Amino acid sequence: MNSYAKLAIAAAAVVAVVLVGINLLPRSSSEVGGAGPAPSPSASTPASSSGSPPPTGAAVWGSSISKAGTYRAAMNGTPMTFTLPSDGWRNTAIPGAIERGSFNADSHAVMSFIGGPAEVSTDPCAGVSTPVPQTLAGAATAYTTIPGTRATGPTDVTVGGRPAKLVVLTIDPDIQCAPNQYWLFGKYSMYPDTLESVIRTWIIDVDGQLYEIDSNQATSSPSLGQEIQQIVDSITFE
Repeated sequence: MNSYAKLAIAAAAVVAVVLVGINLLPRSSSEVGGAGPAPSPSASTPASSSGSPPPTGAAVWGSSISKAGTYRAAMNGTPMTFTLPSDGWRNTAIPGAIERGSFNADSHAVMSFIGGPAEVSTDPCAGVSTPVPQTLAGAATAYTTIPGTRATGPTDVTVGGRPAKLVVLTIDPDIQCAPNQYWLFGKYSMYPDTLESVIRTWIIDVDGQLYEIDSNQATSSPSLGQEIQQIVDSITFE
């Protein structure tokens, strides 16, 4: 069972909360800690050939996407758009997440756009976690402390013109449980596909509210990492 399936179980258990796992995404209380309430699903419309964004109100979550183009969606209720640079990305069963490739394959990657920072694991194999500070710098720094991971960052970046921090995590080869039991942000949150997974978390300050975007790719493929970065670079907030 992959991370998203695990998150689906958690979402059913906590009715008011939708989590996106890594294969994704965020955590138990708010993807990328826990995910906040997901927007109501509705059909999405790709951008026109002129590059203009789709009509106001169209939401990608819950619809079927597989083509390159610009899509309108929402992250924890905040309207946004993003552009898929190539065909092959699709929604998952969990609102707020997209993926490409097959789980555990080298080509697999998943991204989640849900909620904000909430928890960070202090014992990933046991799913034990602690709350993170609700500041941009504090949350990003907390994400560098997960046992059994190696962190790059936090790095100052922008997402959609808003201040953000990027943390990149890789997994130590000697963790004490299987990757699919290695909960990074509390039990039933996100875990790596493999020991070679690269996990990126962007924490964004949108008018004083923290949001999080998570990505997980099964290997360190430069081309796949570049495509994930292109999607993040395309984001606009409304």
